[in-house]
Amino acid sequence: DDIWLAGKVEWAAAAITDNASEDPVLYCGRSYLTDESLKPCGVIDPVPKGPSLANALVQNIAPGHTMAMNAAMVRLAAATLRPGEVVMHDCWLYLVAAAVGHVIVDQQPHAYYRQHSGNEEGYRYGRLARAVNELRRLGSRDRSEWTRQAQALLETVGPRLKPADLAQVQAFLTQDTIRSRLRYLRRYGFVYQVKRLPLAAMALYGLGRYRVGQASLIYA
Repeated sequence: DDIWLAGKVEWAAAAITDNASEDPVLYCGRSYLTDESLKPCGVIDPVPKGPSLANALVQNIAPGHTMAMNAAMVRLAAATLRPGEVVMHDCWLYLVAAAVGHVIVDQQPHAYYRQHSGNEEGYRYGRLARAVNELRRLGSRDRSEWTRQAQALLETVGPRLKPADLAQVQAFLTQDTIRSRLRYLRRYGFVYQVKRLPLAAMALYGLGRYRVGQASLIYA
């Protein structure tokens, strides 16, 4: 589906090297959208609010085809990835890197993302089309997959989370009652990169659409 532009690897390597961290570092970026014949027709949206754990709990901004990582991130990915318990592999890598490492988002596209009939996810052209598509996803997809993924985060790297981050993830997972869900929304809200979706997503969370079951999901 994807074509890397000349220099893509060098850009990613330089960004990771400039970070100069021994912690896990994940690099990702935007892409040019193309049709099946690789004719450019748009650009994936920017991420004005930047990467964060709060954002990674409810949204993915790290396309897998743009990713690169340092050795520490490779080890972290190998040790924590749980097929069947994550939304998608790139969502998980963004979440765990945001939780215990560093995420670099390159706003300059260095790849083509080719749209065709066989795309597993795809990306809609135009703001209105993307908004309609995202709202349709919110209403039709299983939102509890984000909760299962957050639970997997606690089970794999919980002891490494900063106290404030641990408290937020625990609060996100405490969904048994309307009161607990509203408490989370009042304190944290949902951090989305676009203006159209947080209210719809928060409404679904408040209504219990992100719940997995009755069992407590608190890390001890």
